[in-house]
Amino acid sequence: MRRELKLTPLRAYAHQVPRYYIQNFGSAVTHPDTNEYATFLQDMVRVTHRLALSLGARYDLQTFTSKGLVSNPLWPQAGKVPFNNRNVSPRIGLAYSIGDSKPRVIRAGYGLFYTRIPQIYTSTVATENGLTSANLILDNMNYYEHQVFPTYPNALASCPSQSAFCTPPATVTSYLSSDVAGFSPNFVTPRVQQASLNLERELANRFAGGVSYMYVHGQNLIRARDLNLPVPVDLTYPTYDQSGTNFLGAFYTVPSFSTWQITRSMTCPYPPCINPLARPVPQLGAINEFDSEASSVYHGVTVSLHRRMTQGFYFRMAYTFAHSIDDGQDALVASRPAAVQNT
Repeated sequence: MRRELKLTPLRAYAHQVPRYYIQNFGSAVTHPDTNEYATFLQDMVRVTHRLALSLGARYDLQTFTSKGLVSNPLWPQAGKVPFNNRNVSPRIGLAYSIGDSKPRVIRAGYGLFYTRIPQIYTSTVATENGLTSANLILDNMNYYEHQVFPTYPNALASCPSQSAFCTPPATVTSYLSSDVAGFSPNFVTPRVQQASLNLERELANRFAGGVSYMYVHGQNLIRARDLNLPVPVDLTYPTYDQSGTNFLGAFYTVPSFSTWQITRSMTCPYPPCINPLARPVPQLGAINEFDSEASSVYHGVTVSLHRRMTQGFYFRMAYTFAHSIDDGQDALVASRPAAVQNT
């Protein structure tokens, strides 16, 4: 009696028969040069002997080089960098004192802050243009891809470590895919609104207590979105017990961008298998657009006690309760896009 043994990823690793092979080809060098310019004006106005105002404004400008950027006819936004020249951020602060003996001091402030765009984004735009770079993913369980699958632990194409460009062999041309990364046409510089309120009072000689509140609201934060995905469809799956043979009489529905193959074939020896994505632009892989659409909100309350000691020492104790929430994350995690899946 012949018994078939499924080759799971763990068994494959133990027997030095990898399930997948991944290699990137193209240029490994980018020049994401950037210039940053800023100017700041500030003035302190003492309105009365109890009230003081601080007024200011800042202007920020960040420019990027176009060196090494290539446009793609299949996606016009490829090879473009943002240019936002209206980043003016006002600032205002006040301090007000109440009482002469053990006075109470109220401090408040508001400011708008524009953040710099990290160069990892423009570097990704330079390398992922859909023309000069390519990605290779082979499945050892696929009959056709198995024919060109390299023998462990050899690389399919061994490129010198000092080489700035790695060329894929002709045998894998049909299995290559090219990703595109680009900024949204409506991309604007991320910014943060910050406001604070602080109440402080002297409780005893050189001993004071205070309560402060801080509000931070991030706007236009960067988030990546894969635009080259089909409309998701709801797929219904039956549920089985841990043995995988006894049907539990229940189904669950999952939205999916790709269809599943249930029957056995040369490309799917152990069903179910995920079929390749039917991308709207079939000549390209993922089209990761950097949108300035994410936001975040932070609230924090701090209670503190502090005392000025002799000999130049200072004592401070504080407790902070904070709450933060956002609807995005860093668009690039370990140099790979963390794309939003909700189209």
